Amino acid sequence: MDEIDFTILKKLMENSRVTRLGLLNWGLSYLPESIGDLNHLKEIFLSSNDLTTLPASFFNLASLETLNLTSNQFESIPKSIDKLYSLKNLDFNCNQLNKLTWSIGNLHALEEIELNDNNLTTLPGSLENLKSLRYLTISQNNLENLPESIGSLSSLQNLFLSMNSLVNLPASIGILKSLIRLFLEQNNLEYLTNEIGNLSSLETLNLSYNQLNSLPNSMGLLGALTTLSLSHNKISKVPKALNELTSWISDAFKPSNKSLSEISLWDNPLDSESISMLKELKNKGIILKFIS
Repeated sequence: MDEIDFTILKKLMENSRVTRLGLLNWGLSYLPESIGDLNHLKEIFLSSNDLTTLPASFFNLASLETLNLTSNQFESIPKSIDKLYSLKNLDFNCNQLNKLTWSIGNLHALEEIELNDNNLTTLPGSLENLKSLRYLTISQNNLENLPESIGSLSSLQNLFLSMNSLVNLPASIGILKSLIRLFLEQNNLEYLTNEIGNLSSLETLNLSYNQLNSLPNSMGLLGALTTLSLSHNKISKVPKALNELTSWISDAFKPSNKSLSEISLWDNPLDSESISMLKELKNKGIILKFIS
């Protein structure tokens, strides 16, 4: 940061009643200790800089609710992050993170975490303490598995895990009763746990570009599902249980509460029985995408 920018930043620091601060693309490689004097700060946006760490005083910002550090050079999240106990939104997209500090589980007010495009291979079990978390995105990392504790995120509604190296899902994922959207495309999933059928609020499920060769019958229990993406897998047989999820109304006087309206199955080696079943669904008004 050049001398002119430093002067501007010093002037900003003089106003201790600042509640929102944006220092995007300033070329910052450090923050001054004086930033900890901004006692009323609720939101800070520091994306597109060259930060690798935060000054000790930063963790005095007890009122901070939003911390955006997208596109910096962090390899780890500071352990002192849990001192920011008011934090609701945490964004570390596009950094060099190779691990998450255990102390992140002490941020009980967190509602949204964004960790896309990093180098994470595992997640800490302490995530189970984040009972207020509604949105978690960790796409474009190197995750090979998820901790069983993922099932403890009782408020989680959106889970994005695309473009990782996941080979299976823990059975505990079925405990996520609030989950609405689950994106798992471009992983290495070979099978799905039966417990996936317990996701009673799930509306969108994307499993494209995996290694699946079959689907559990329990998927027929996903009564809230509207969109199912299964393209580019190795599925030969589609379970008849999917019929239970269609929105086709067989009796005009008994409206169906089933909501599945779109299924994508491009590039799968479907057998003739499955193709016939899918054609029947298509005739009933379901949007189907597959090669017959």
